[in-house]
Amino acid sequence: MIKQMQGRFVRIAMLSFTAVLLCLLLGLNGLNYWQTVQDLDGEASHLIDQSQNQQQGDQERPPLPKNQGFDWARLWQSYQGPNFHTARYIYAKTDANGELVTSQLDHMDDYDQETLANMISPLVRFSKTRGWIGALRYYQRTNPQGDKEWVFVDAGRQLQAVTRLAMISLGVLVLTLLIVYGLLRYFSNRAIRPLINNIKRQQEFISNASHEIKTPLAVLATNNDVLELTGCTNEWTQSNRRQIQRLNALVEQMLQLARYDEGQVALNPESLDLVVLLKQALDDLGGLLEANQAQVSLNLPDSILLAIDRASFQQVSQVLLENALQYHLAGTEIEVGWRQTDKSLYVANHCQKMSQEQAERLFERFYRPDQGRRRDQGGSGMGLSLAQAVAERNGWHLKVGMRSETEIEFTIRF
Repeated sequence: MIKQMQGRFVRIAMLSFTAVLLCLLLGLNGLNYWQTVQDLDGEASHLIDQSQNQQQGDQERPPLPKNQGFDWARLWQSYQGPNFHTARYIYAKTDANGELVTSQLDHMDDYDQETLANMISPLVRFSKTRGWIGALRYYQRTNPQGDKEWVFVDAGRQLQAVTRLAMISLGVLVLTLLIVYGLLRYFSNRAIRPLINNIKRQQEFISNASHEIKTPLAVLATNNDVLELTGCTNEWTQSNRRQIQRLNALVEQMLQLARYDEGQVALNPESLDLVVLLKQALDDLGGLLEANQAQVSLNLPDSILLAIDRASFQQVSQVLLENALQYHLAGTEIEVGWRQTDKSLYVANHCQKMSQEQAERLFERFYRPDQGRRRDQGGSGMGLSLAQAVAERNGWHLKVGMRSETEIEFTIRF
């Protein structure tokens, strides 16, 4: 139980930290990609302007700006202008019909007129002004004459930078998670130590109190037997016997729960036929079946072979069957079946009206939906808690669900 609590603490902390770190890195990479696209679109717009100037014979280059020093205000500004002589790009112009009018391929000599026309043709039909064609970022705008001007910028270098940042972020994420996981594993025991100490003291109290209670119960049982042997058998001695048996069963369940919580129960898995074990359990409950006038419907295959611990399965199946017998509605059947799809065994019965929330609380110790705790139905309120502890110790999944407001189903998945 303590190891499970420590593992749960580490998982919750790791999930929380991973979610925060993942959001930060995704936001950082998303912002970097958005800024890269903005810069490429700004570069494409400038290249269109400069290509127009080149076509008009304007070869004058503006003077270089003066050195303004480092300015924090310019750190987050968008792209200010491309290097016209080193940028790899294609400039093209199409008419209103989408026919190629003019083009400039001298900055990317690995493309020809035919390839350029094939690239532009689908873009004209889609009427998209910007987007991607492989590693090329295209940008389109319409001039006052109605012609469409296109620029295809080679964004390979920028995409490599975006990819590099993404890979670095992934490496940082993995490395950070490994470091944080190691630290959490090392310090988690210290973080929950006060809670661990409280749980240990509680377990010790339950174990010690149960052992101390068993001694006076044994004395009371012996005294009651002596009274009956001397001819004093009456309704009072019979009531004493029933209450002593009930207390003994409760003490034994508390001791078993304490052992399972402390992980002191050894398991011996072996290949067993669940159908045989279930039929044996029903035979053992034959008297209880007759007393409750209950009918059991078996939806089981001929054989179910699993490698499980015999004592654990017998204990869980007995608790589920006894619970169904004690709380089923008179005149209704108890259904025991097997689902091959998820390898699960289920026990279902009709019961008093109950919500799903109430059903899930049945695994709490001493909980009953009817707060009056009717003793005439028997039980201690510990059986399902013990069954869940046994299932968890074996790695099984025991859950409860409501088929309807008056039909409950317990399922154990192996």
